[in-house]
Amino acid sequence: MIRIRKSLTNTARAIMLLLLLVGLTAVARGQDREMMEAARKEGKVTIFGSLQDDVMRDIQSGFEKRYPGVKSVYWRASTTAVMDRAINEFRTGKVSWDVFFTGVDAMEIMRREGMFLKYQTPAAVNFDKQYHHEFYGPNYRNSIVGFVYNTHYIKPAEAPKSYWDFVDPKWNGKTTMSDPSVHTSMVKWLSSLQAVLGDQGKEDEYIQRLAASRPLLHNSFTPAIETISSGEKPLGINYIKYVCDLGKKGVPLDYVRLPANLAEGNYIAVGTKAQNPNAAKLWIDHWYGRDSMEILAKDCEFVNLRGVYPPLKDADKIKVIESAQRTEKEYKQLGEKYGKIFRK
Repeated sequence: MIRIRKSLTNTARAIMLLLLLVGLTAVARGQDREMMEAARKEGKVTIFGSLQDDVMRDIQSGFEKRYPGVKSVYWRASTTAVMDRAINEFRTGKVSWDVFFTGVDAMEIMRREGMFLKYQTPAAVNFDKQYHHEFYGPNYRNSIVGFVYNTHYIKPAEAPKSYWDFVDPKWNGKTTMSDPSVHTSMVKWLSSLQAVLGDQGKEDEYIQRLAASRPLLHNSFTPAIETISSGEKPLGINYIKYVCDLGKKGVPLDYVRLPANLAEGNYIAVGTKAQNPNAAKLWIDHWYGRDSMEILAKDCEFVNLRGVYPPLKDADKIKVIESAQRTEKEYKQLGEKYGKIFRK
């Protein structure tokens, strides 16, 4: 009898849990229907960001097929330019955008201005908790920085094997990187090195040795990767995604397999002055969906949806540590500090 009662109790619990899940699903579907109906009445959603137009078109196409009657409009520029326009519109009260996405530092600058609504997409359940942000939702992709080299000039067996190998004197005059006095992404990377090297003292020593190696400095990562690709400077600090991206065009690049790579997280949010808030939320739900994440991964982005990776060897083995967040004031101060070190 005891066994029978336990069995009945367990069965009853299972039935109650099932009914609860069914009830919650029904509520969620009802909310989805209400949001979709409201979004159709709004008719469109306008997104600001820095993703390439051709990749964005594929995501937009999927969105408009899934939500007929809701048009998506996209405006793209560099992170700085798109942020400046969004902030200017917000301050003047003439806001044309509903959704904004970019790296976390720019997002935080805008959030402190009160420019975003808190919205947690239901699709967050498909991202591991380590990527969840209490305000934005999941960090949907990482911009991973590492050591990239041209395999035509440097064979994998000869390439650096660690952070300290990169600053070995044998590479003096053979490397390239972006100029930290003008490029905030490099400031972010340099000022976060203690997370992978161990402490502040090692970070300071590393930066001094890196500067002493006389790297060719560029205004951003784009001209730096072009220098690596041409072989003018066959080794450098850059986004690992270029190994995948330029590899499709036949450029012989590879990256150093480090114990851990520094990276910047990326987020997406609804604007507090969005003219189409329901369509904006639908867009974010679609953005975090598998179809959209697979489109980004195919374009060599390191997305954080479980089981989705870019077409790059060992992409699933890369360990990421998120770089330290910096304020505008800190970027300016650190840029001036590093500028003096690298331009001695």
